[in-house]
Amino acid sequence: MVDVRIKRIDLPEDNSEAIFQRMTTQRQQEARLARAEGDKEAQRIRAEGDKRQRVIVSEAKREAEILRGKGDAEAQGLYNDAYGQNVAFFDFWRSMQAMQKGLGGDTTTFVGAPNSDFFRYFQNETGAAPISQ
Repeated sequence: MVDVRIKRIDLPEDNSEAIFQRMTTQRQQEARLARAEGDKEAQRIRAEGDKRQRVIVSEAKREAEILRGKGDAEAQGLYNDAYGQNVAFFDFWRSMQAMQKGLGGDTTTFVGAPNSDFFRYFQNETGAAPISQ
């Protein structure tokens, strides 16, 4: 005899099944570990993103409040200048704004005397309320 070769070696069926089960269990453990590490990393990334989002939003709100304050201060300055230049016109203009806001809409009705302070700019040159016809 010059050459001997083994074509196939099989373990007993019980041993093969046990080895297969151990391999399956080991792969499942590795998969669970990989998932757990992935979940941990995902939570870390989400937490960092949430933190950045909160910082960006709070800085934007702070900047918006600063700009709003500057705008309000500038608007108040302009109102004060306008009031100082012509008190009667400014009073008239503010009354018109109040009427527009207070009587806005198609269904708004004003019930009151025509010579009330609300209509003081609609009186004639003598200061009397206009005559109804």
